[in-house]
Amino acid sequence: MLNKEDGLMDWSRPAAELHCRIRGLDPWPTAYSFLEGKRFRFFVPEVIPDSSGAPPGTLLEASRKGLLIATGQQAILVREIQPEGGKRMTVEAYICGHPLAPGLSFA
Repeated sequence: MLNKEDGLMDWSRPAAELHCRIRGLDPWPTAYSFLEGKRFRFFVPEVIPDSSGAPPGTLLEASRKGLLIATGQQAILVREIQPEGGKRMTVEAYICGHPLAPGLSFA
């Protein structure tokens, strides 16, 4: 049986594993992480080759394509999110009113 705590992301894991985790936990309990004290739920992931060397959980890019986040191996692009207290939406829609700077870290 799954519980809500099973959705907490461990960014040190490989991107391929996190990709499967995000898809497998949708619609419940959903994969989530915290950024600046606010919970974000993740949907529609894609594994992206990355050689940035950034620590796992680091936001590499926030663009119309989605959120590019460093993982233990490669990176993951998340195309849809649900901010705490909000509705599920595309990253493009979210960053129009809430810009996110590269370098922020998901905990």
